[in-house]
Amino acid sequence: MSKNLLIIDAGHNEYVAGKRSPDSSLLEWEFNDDMQRRVKKRSEEHGIEVFLTNPSPAKKNEIGLSTRCNLANNYWKNQGKPTCLFLSIHANALDDSWSSANGTETYVCNNCSNNSVKAAKLIQNQLVKDLGTRDRGVKYNNYYVLKNTSMSGCLAEVAFYSNKTEVEILKHKRNEITEAFVKAICAYFNITYIPPKSSNTTTTSQPSSNNSKFVKGDYNKPVKVTANELTVRSGRGVEFKELGILKKGEVVEIWHINTAKDGGLWGSLGYNGETGFINMSYVEPTNEKPKPVETLKPIQIGEYNAPLKVTADSLRVRAGRGTGFKEVSTLKKGEIIDAWTIDKGDDGKLWTSFRYAPSSTPETKGVGFCSCEYLEPCIK
Repeated sequence: MSKNLLIIDAGHNEYVAGKRSPDSSLLEWEFNDDMQRRVKKRSEEHGIEVFLTNPSPAKKNEIGLSTRCNLANNYWKNQGKPTCLFLSIHANALDDSWSSANGTETYVCNNCSNNSVKAAKLIQNQLVKDLGTRDRGVKYNNYYVLKNTSMSGCLAEVAFYSNKTEVEILKHKRNEITEAFVKAICAYFNITYIPPKSSNTTTTSQPSSNNSKFVKGDYNKPVKVTANELTVRSGRGVEFKELGILKKGEVVEIWHINTAKDGGLWGSLGYNGETGFINMSYVEPTNEKPKPVETLKPIQIGEYNAPLKVTADSLRVRAGRGTGFKEVSTLKKGEIIDAWTIDKGDDGKLWTSFRYAPSSTPETKGVGFCSCEYLEPCIK
C-alpha cells in the first residue's frame, strides 16, 4: 500500500446545466476531468496513490455530493486510513456573461484541520505563483464535499472562465496548472518534486500524454479507446455536436489528425455514415483490427429489416398503414423496433410494419404499423 493517498474529486459532469464560458469555448466539467487525469498521472509518478471519485463525467448528470463523499471516505477507510489529501478541482465563474472577476482561490471548511489549511495554502500559493493570477486567498466555506469527508482536504478554484483573459489560461496553460498542483501536493506529503521528463511545459489543453504518440497529418491506422467512454463529435473540439460514444477497448481507424482551436490533437474517422472526430488523448495506437462498421440504413420503400428508434414523445401503433386504422398502443421516445417492410400508407406517407404483441392484441395478428415520420435509423 502506498504511504500517501491523494483523492481527487473533479467537479461537475457533462449534463450539469451551465458551467461553461459565455462563448462555450470551455466546459468546466471537461477542464476538471482533464486536470484530474493529468494530476493523477504526475502524482503517481511520484509514488502517490490516487483515487478518483468521479472518473467518468462524460454523458452523465451530477452523481451527487453525498456519493462523492461516501466514495472518498470508504476508499480511505478500506486502505487502512493512510496519510491522505482530498482535492476538489474546479474552475470559477461570476455569472453567465463575461465579467472582470478574476483570480485564484482555495477553500477549506469551517473548523477544518491544520493539515487542510496547510494543503490549501500550498496549493493556493503555487497556482498563483505559476499562473500569475490574482491571489484571492484561502477562504472558509462549508462546502458539502469538504464538510463531509473524513480526511484533510480543500477545494481549488483555479481561475475564472467567465473572464476573457483567464479562460485562455484554463484552456492553454494546463501543463502549468498540473505542475503547480503536483508541486503543492509533493510539498504537502513531504516528497521531493521531480519535474516532467520533457522540458517543454508550454501547453496543450488535452487530457493525457497520448498526444505525444500522434502527430498532425494522414494516419490511416487503428487506435484503441483508453477512456471508459469517448465522445465522437461533428468537429474538432468539445464545442461541436455529439454524434455518439465509443466504449473503452473499442478499436477504430483514424483517417487524419489535426489540431483543434485549443491546440489539442483530434482525429477524424467514419462514424455511422458521417465523418466524426475524437480527442486523441483518449486513444492509443494498436495493431488490432477495427470491427466492421455497422452503418445506418436509410428509410425507403421496400424490405428494411433493420432497427428504427422512436423520436417523438409518443408514437401510435396502428393495425394498418395509415391514420385511418385502429390505434392499438403507443411507443415511447427512444424505444427501438425491428422494422420489416416500409411502404406508403393511406395518407401518402411512409409507414413500416414490425412484430407487435400478438397475444395481447389479436386484431394486429402479430403485426403493428408506425409512421416513419417519427422514426430514425439506429444501431441496436
